[in-house]
Formats: sequence, C-alpha cells, structure tokens
Amino acid sequence: MSVFGPMSTDANRPQIMNLGSHDFDIQQLLEYELQLLEARIKPHEDRISMFNQEKKAWESLNSNLNSLNELLEDVRELSNQDKSVDANDSTAITATATGNASDGNYSIQVDRLATNHRVAGTSFLNEKVDFDEIVMINGKELQINEGDSLRDIAKSISSGEYGVDAIVLNNQLVLTSQTSGEDGEIELSSDRLFQEVGIINDDGDFINEIETAIDASYSINGIEFTSSSNVVDEIEGLSITLKETTNEPVNFSVEQSTKDMVEKIKKFVTGYNQMMDVFEELSGEGRELQGKGVPRTIRNEMNMLMSRVGPAGMMLSDLGISFDRTKGKGKLELNEEILTDALSTNEKDTLDFLEGKNGFVSGLQNIIQRATDSSGMISSETKSIEDKIKRSEQSINRIESTSERNRESMIKKYAQLEVMLNQMEIQNKMMMAQIESRNQG
Repeated sequence: MSVFGPMSTDANRPQIMNLGSHDFDIQQLLEYELQLLEARIKPHEDRISMFNQEKKAWESLNSNLNSLNELLEDVRELSNQDKSVDANDSTAITATATGNASDGNYSIQVDRLATNHRVAGTSFLNEKVDFDEIVMINGKELQINEGDSLRDIAKSISSGEYGVDAIVLNNQLVLTSQTSGEDGEIELSSDRLFQEVGIINDDGDFINEIETAIDASYSINGIEFTSSSNVVDEIEGLSITLKETTNEPVNFSVEQSTKDMVEKIKKFVTGYNQMMDVFEELSGEGRELQGKGVPRTIRNEMNMLMSRVGPAGMMLSDLGISFDRTKGKGKLELNEEILTDALSTNEKDTLDFLEGKNGFVSGLQNIIQRATDSSGMISSETKSIEDKIKRSEQSINRIESTSERNRESMIKKYAQLEVMLNQMEIQNKMMMAQIESRNQG
C-alpha cells in the first residue's frame, strides 16, 4: 500500500493529505472548515445584490419622473407654440407664425417679386485663358492664372466668398447673385477677362443682363412695403414667403392651434398615468421600494396638486382633467371636448392656470425637482444605498483577509495531524509485528 495521499494546493501552499490507511478523512475535515469560512461571506454578497436591485429601482423612478417633466415642458410652452395660418391662396404666399404672432385676419397684395441678379457672357471659344490677371467681384479680388479654363474660373468664383454662383453653359459663363433684390446687384471689374468672355463691355456695362436686381413690392392690410427678399417679416412672429404676384389681395388668418394644444395635454395625461403605474411597479407589495417613504411622499403631493384651485378659481376639472375612478391608483382621465371648449372660449385663463408663474405646471415641476435634483430625495436614497454597498464590500474584504490567514493555519494544522496519525499507525504496526513474532517463538 502506498503511504502517499492526495496533495492539497490550497492557498498555493502544497500539503500532503490522507497519508497511510487510517480512518480519518483529513481532506474532508479541512474542506468543511474552509466552507465555514466562505459561508461568512455569502450574507454580505446577498445584501449587496439586494442593495443593487433597490438602487436600480430608485434610478428607474428618477428616470420616469424626468420623462414626465419633459412632457410638462411641452405644456409650459403652449402659448409659445407655433400658430396656424390659413390662406385662401397658398400658390401666391405661404406663411408660418410663432407663438408671438397676434391672432387676426390679414390681407396681402403682391405687386412684384424680388429677383436675383443674373448675367451671362457670350460663347468663349478658347479652351483656356492665355494671361494672368486679378479681377474684382463685388469688391473682392480673384486671381486668374494663364491656363485656367472657363470651368476653373467658375469653380473659383462659386467656392469663394464673392456672393455669386457661377456655372458654364454652352461655353458661356453665367453669374447669379446669391442675394436677391437690389442689394444683390453684381459688381465686376477687369482689364481683360470679363470683356473677353462677353459679360461686360469696355465701359464696364453688362452686355447680357438676364435678370435685373429688383426688390419685392407688396402691401399688407393696405400698407405698402418693399423688401430685398421674398421672405418678409413685417408682422412680429409672422414669416411670409412671396411666391407669385397677385391680381387681388390674398386673405389669411392667424390663430392658436387648439388641436395641437389638446394633443400635448393629452400626452401629459398619458404620461402622468404611466407614472402612477411606475409607482405601483416599484413600491407595491413585494417590490424593491415597498414601504419607502419617498415614493409615497411624491405620489401624495402629485395627487394633492390635482385638486389645486387656481387664482381665477379654475381647477383641472374645468379643463376636463379629473381622477379616473374606474382605474383608480391616482390615474387621470381627459375629456377632450371640455378641454377644447376651455381653450377656445377662455384661452387666457386656461393657459395662465396651466403655465403661469404659480400655475399647475410649475407646481408639478417643483415636486419633481425636489425628488430628482442632485441633492434631492432620490439622490439621498441612492447615496445611502451606495454607502451600504461599500460597507458590505469592506466587510467581505476583511473576512477574506482573515480567512486567508485562517486557511493557511488550518492547512498547516491538518498537515501536522496527518503526519502524527501516520506516525501512530506505523508505530502500531511495528508493535503488532513484534507481538506476533514473540507469540510464534
């Protein structure tokens, strides 16, 4: 029988175990003690796992509150949203209106459109110029080099900051001002180039002026205006694009889009109800935040705000927003007909109640801010959890450090026990052999 047993390499310190044939399983005894050491770590690992799950729940709550706040921002900007413009002739004009535009009816007569100055040369038969020259375009210099082709020159003009687009058509150089109206008139000067390509004569006058530089001429509600651009903004918040001249005035109206406002409030109500579901999912029975005070506080404050009375005695119910008794859990329902009527007949008070300085939106955003700020309630809870995780990790490190020292001591102890048992077994066999020898003699 071999006197050698398996070798343990625990803690990188080889030890011979289970030598000889005694009835003690030294290896198993050692493993039992090592498992007891490791068992001290598991409760801390379980706590860290639980803390991490709770931390994720707080982060989810924070994220969902911020999403609700984004919907509130849309409600806050209801009075500043673009207004609708309805014209009886959209081929002659188009218009857009911001929230600053005044509601009302307007008429516009377009007598003349602004044009971009455009000139062209005659056919240039030479493939390349045979001279060097510095020419002037709208007061800026352009270097012309011997060997430049007409397309090279056009490319240099278009890519430079001359305010002119240049192309070559049928060996003719065509120049078009990038600015419409009289302010965009092209100015050229050269000793040879523009004369030889047939754009100007020796006196500097244009030979072939395809389109002259003209300002737009129009009138709004009988008041006459001129503009170098066909996009005009004489009325605050209103941008009108002139597309065609008109034989008679084009009528158009500007008004707030009730439909768009209703849609944004509808999205908020949906988002609010989803937030109520989040509260239930995170802090309901058996959930990570069950029994926590912060979610309950936020939810109660939000629900109380729903019953708030505004400065003019207005309430959310006057806008068609009320608690949905069928769904419960603090959820809302929206009557779009009542809301549309409130916005149509009493827009000022309705918007003031919603987005005023001390309005509903400000109140709800204040609740969310107290919860989600970097120093808010959720942040404090998250920091507390992080501290708990840190302490548990430190406890694990201490246990592991102590266990390492104990592990080395146990391995040494059981190795010595193994040697002692083997020595006792050898001595026992020698004694038995001597007794047997005497008995036979």
